[in-house]
Amino acid sequence: MAFDPVLRDSERFDHGDRHHPWIAAELERLAASGALVLIYPIWFGGPPAILKGYVDRVMGAHCGFRSFRDGGAQPPLRGRFLLSITTSGTPAGWLEERGQRRALREGFDVYIERGFGLRDAGHVSFDEIFSNMSTAHAERALAEVSSAADRMCGLLNERGTAEPGCSSASRE
Repeated sequence: MAFDPVLRDSERFDHGDRHHPWIAAELERLAASGALVLIYPIWFGGPPAILKGYVDRVMGAHCGFRSFRDGGAQPPLRGRFLLSITTSGTPAGWLEERGQRRALREGFDVYIERGFGLRDAGHVSFDEIFSNMSTAHAERALAEVSSAADRMCGLLNERGTAEPGCSSASRE
């Protein structure tokens, strides 16, 4: 998708309830899913603008602050799981010392969980991710992603909303 993160004035909540066709299609895809998995790099302490723009333009389409505050900004998303997977080139300790991990978790994940009525499925973060990182470091990260996927499949299976093949046994 060639996505433009800029929220247009015509897309504000106070300009009616008509969605652009591509936004309506995205909302339908999200509503049909059992989970929303966000995978992104941490840039300057937060998510990239394109991801924030997606939240603003798509998930927040024509939603006012009152409905967001009350946890009902996009009713079709209510009850879906949110799993975030982030990468960073900096060491985990550096981010922790500056409070960045907690700030990101509270300021992004928890905030959108509450506003859209999403359910927390965790936040997995990887530090010191470089093109020349060791094979062992990459394998540990991939194993952690696999474990997070297994947990998500378990949550979806418990609710009966998992897609066929969503189990750890079928992924091995």
